Amino acid sequence: NKYTRRTTVAHELALSVLFESGWLHFADKAESYLTLPAVPKDFLKHVPVAWDDTRFIAGEPGQFAIFARRHGDTWYLAGINGQSQPREERIKPDSWLPAGRYELTRIGDGQDMRSFASETQGFEASQEFTVKMLPYGGFAATLKMAK
Repeated sequence: NKYTRRTTVAHELALSVLFESGWLHFADKAESYLTLPAVPKDFLKHVPVAWDDTRFIAGEPGQFAIFARRHGDTWYLAGINGQSQPREERIKPDSWLPAGRYELTRIGDGQDMRSFASETQGFEASQEFTVKMLPYGGFAATLKMAK
């Protein structure tokens, strides 16, 4: 391959939330999307192209960025690591997330740069959680009000 990508697949997934565009498109072969694990594939099927609210959560230029964006009642949280060292960040959503019980689905870096790890759990807006990113890694998450 002439152009070696340094970023993880979770980093690339996070860009669908971090980059804002009214014309959202993904550049890869159809096979790349058809063979995705179910959770990242479902995430891409539902990521909106327009947002009702955007919040800067944390970041430093050239190092990392974490944003939360809301569409309707669902919050999308995404972050990327721009460094060659792993990064761990504590997320405190009570400053932007309305009080209540949510379903949190996280999609992050797997064991290596070409794999995902995902989990879904119940979550209270007042809780904190940690995200871990591989070097040049990332994560994406949804927070949906529990029914």
